Amino acid sequence: MKLFDFAVHYDTTILLAQAYKPRDKSLVEGAVKILYTRIYSVFRKRTFYSLKDLNNIIWEELEKHNSKKLSGRSYSRKGLFIEIERQELSPLPQTRYEIKQQSFVTVMQNVHVCGGGINNIRAFHIKYIRKKVKLLYSARQVEIYYKYNRIAVHKRVKTRYSYTTITDHMASTHKFITQ
Repeated sequence: MKLFDFAVHYDTTILLAQAYKPRDKSLVEGAVKILYTRIYSVFRKRTFYSLKDLNNIIWEELEKHNSKKLSGRSYSRKGLFIEIERQELSPLPQTRYEIKQQSFVTVMQNVHVCGGGINNIRAFHIKYIRKKVKLLYSARQVEIYYKYNRIAVHKRVKTRYSYTTITDHMASTHKFITQ
């Protein structure tokens, strides 16, 4: 599910290696071996005191690796990318992908839900009282589904034991009492 959501978010397709006769696996492992020997060997005996310094060295060595001409050819990996592949790429989405967790909860009598990794309580329409709903939540938002239909989207609030209520989702009697 998470892998599928990731692919949909970035508008791409993920092709898995074949299980019993992997043909592409050796190509990937070969590329990893080349990168490991060309990048890691440069700084393996050095000591780094910050992640930033380590990342800077990795980026420098990666740039050297990609700019180096391929053996027996007149072009580099970077040149090949710029000439052929760059024009085929589409821009990335404006928002980053967020990993979502899911849980199933029952709507309480006061039209709120609680639990399932959510620290605070969410509100939605009265017709879902005592119904089992699915929560999909990330670091920034919570989506509530009932029978595969999204019934509410809320901004996730990290304060514990507080009510987050949208008055449009409340019954008229509840609105009267709260006002």
